[in-house]
Amino acid sequence: MSEVYPEFANAHQIGGQVQLRCIARVDTRLDECVVISAAPDGLGFGPAALRLTPLIRTSPLQVDGVGVASRINFRLVFRPEPDDVVGWTGPEPSPEQVEALRPVARRMLSQMPLEVVVDGLDEDRREVVVRIQEEGRRQFDPQAEEALALGLARVMTPEQQQAMVEGRPLPGRPPDARLMDAAGDQVIRIEIEYRQYVRDRYCALYTC
Repeated sequence: MSEVYPEFANAHQIGGQVQLRCIARVDTRLDECVVISAAPDGLGFGPAALRLTPLIRTSPLQVDGVGVASRINFRLVFRPEPDDVVGWTGPEPSPEQVEALRPVARRMLSQMPLEVVVDGLDEDRREVVVRIQEEGRRQFDPQAEEALALGLARVMTPEQQQAMVEGRPLPGRPPDARLMDAAGDQVIRIEIEYRQYVRDRYCALYTC
C-alpha cells in the first residue's frame, strides 16, 4: 500500500478510507471498480485505492457450486507508518563545538532545495498548502540548523570539524553512515515537528 499512498497524506500522518464497488470476476480479479466514497476528501485516497484494485483477489460467488461474477462493495483503509527515531547514545560534544559548526549547518541547509509536498492534493488546495509549508520551514529552520550542527559535532573529529568550518576537504576517514543516522536524531525530530505543524495547519482548514 505504501507504493500508492498519497504523498502529502503519508508524509503528514493522515490516514484515510475508501469505499469501492467492483465486479468480482470468476477468475478472482476485480473489474469496473468505482469509488463510492473517500474520506478525508481532497487528499487522493480515491485514486490511490483504484490503483490497488488490480492487485486484489477475491473468491467468486458460488451459485449451485459454480463460480459466477457478482458486484461487491468493500472498504480499503490507509494507515500511515509511524515515525521511527533511533536515539543517539554516544558522547555529546561541547556547546562550543556545536556553535562553531552552526555556520556550516546554515550553509548546508541553504543549499538544500525546499521540498514542497503536494502529491495527492486537490488542485485548489495546493497553493494554500505550499504557503503553509514555506511558513513552516522558515519557523523550523533555526531549530534544524541547531540540530544539524549538533549531529555534525557528535561524529566529526576536532580536525574534521575545523576543516568543515574552513571549507576544506575532511581529513581522515568519514563517519559511518549508520553512525551519522543516529547522530542526526534531533534533525529527524525537528522534521517530525515540522510535519506535525503542517498537518495541524492543514487540518484546521480542511477535513482530516
